[in-house]
Amino acid sequence: MSEQLPLDLVMFEGHLTDVGMATLADGEEALLPADVVEHGRSCERCRALVQGEALSSLALGAEVRAASVAAVPARAAVPVMPLMVAALLAVAGFATSALESSLSLSERLRGARELFVLVARGFRALVRAELPPALTVSTSLFLVLVALVVMRTSPLRRAGA
Repeated sequence: MSEQLPLDLVMFEGHLTDVGMATLADGEEALLPADVVEHGRSCERCRALVQGEALSSLALGAEVRAASVAAVPARAAVPVMPLMVAALLAVAGFATSALESSLSLSERLRGARELFVLVARGFRALVRAELPPALTVSTSLFLVLVALVVMRTSPLRRAGA
């Protein structure tokens, strides 16, 4: 048998206390002595108060659920324009360094593949990240900077210089 609440906590002057009403309204009858549960069902005054408590609890539950749904922030849109600029700069940088290079076609293609993989991984990571808009834009700009650094320090660039 589970522990029950003390009688003086759930009854006062022959009627349910706030604790007794809340316990009955929540359906926790096992916490109350049997005679208290019976009184809550048979006494008009106590039954009306328990019903009011139960309705208040239901209304409050609906409000809490609505508030929790409203509190979830919407996901920021992906900054397509900065990502496109980064990709175009990377391709343009590769194209200019590849044309100036004295490397063979297979080495150029390998370099192009590595650059494409680098940009694609960065793009994928950025799209999957659920970041605030300002952080997303700054991350995009950082990606552009990384692409420029990679283009400047790539072996294709050094071999052509």
